[in-house]
Amino acid sequence: MAKSEEASGATLKDISKALNVSSTTVHRALAGKEGISDSLREKILKTAEEMGYKLNYAASSMKRKAVKIAVLLPAETEGGSMYFAYLWKGCRSYLKEIEALNVVTEEYGIQNEEEQAMILKQIADAGPEVYSGVLTFSYTRQQAVMTQYVRLTAQKIPVVVLDDELTGIDGLYCISPSEKLIGELCAEFFSLAVPKEGTIIVSGGKKDSKVHANMVSSFCGYLKEHCPGVKVSQTPPYETNGKNEADYGEFCQRLTSIPDVIGVYALTSRSNDALAKALTDTGMKGKVRAIGSDLYDKSAQYLQDGVFDVLIYKNAFDKGVTALRLLTDCIIKHIIPPAKSTCIISLIFKSNLQFYEDVFRL
Repeated sequence: MAKSEEASGATLKDISKALNVSSTTVHRALAGKEGISDSLREKILKTAEEMGYKLNYAASSMKRKAVKIAVLLPAETEGGSMYFAYLWKGCRSYLKEIEALNVVTEEYGIQNEEEQAMILKQIADAGPEVYSGVLTFSYTRQQAVMTQYVRLTAQKIPVVVLDDELTGIDGLYCISPSEKLIGELCAEFFSLAVPKEGTIIVSGGKKDSKVHANMVSSFCGYLKEHCPGVKVSQTPPYETNGKNEADYGEFCQRLTSIPDVIGVYALTSRSNDALAKALTDTGMKGKVRAIGSDLYDKSAQYLQDGVFDVLIYKNAFDKGVTALRLLTDCIIKHIIPPAKSTCIISLIFKSNLQFYEDVFRL
């Protein structure tokens, strides 16, 4: 047996005997080689796992060329960059964990869907001889982007998409944005923390973003059912490259003109600074309940200072780790990911902030 196929417990021969197939067939299945059906490969992989077979992937990686994964995520300098920065941080953290597996990434910090579609086309044109997989992010499902997803997966290049739940494309796997849960969780906090009548101001989110629209919809739906006396005032949505000054002005205008404001909610981290400044400048800090988005140095300080009562943590770091792990497991270990995966969403208060800072070293 080759060193790369040494196992703890079962051997190739044990698996072949259990399934009444040849050792060559078992080897092909475990090594991801052609020549066997998908159903038989899945059966062999399942039996190998059940029998405790462990392929030495690190040793195997020394015999093959590097696995190249293209990573296309919003640029870390884009508005709301702290969320995207932790997607990148999670990916890079996992890449360090698997450095022995000979995996390399080609990083693209994209600004919009037009740029995303152009780069995806270049990757699809290069094909599987160059790229083994693609990790990217969903904006608003432009047709040009969807076309490239179909082209990539048709070439057996697996694609993992962050923050969407796309269906109908075999070989495309999604990390759910959990927007319904996010909206309802924030609404539940307000239902427990504010009077049963009044107005909650919510930032608008990105224009044409289905995810952001769904967050607001689930937020309003929960309040309508549990706090029918509470109204929602939403600021206008922003363009991809919009400025935070617009959010600041909208927050100030509503905070000073609406007489019964009881809460404010920054739908995305992009709105945190504008909301914090507006609360302070209008003298409303501490007078209304406030939810900020995502965890990073500045939002943690807003929590410590009492500007925000709570942060909705969308777990961008873990999403980055999970996405790259699913993709590399699919490429190297031939473990087919579920069509939809999720990461834990939680609320961070001043009292439990230290836990998150310690665990994620943020």
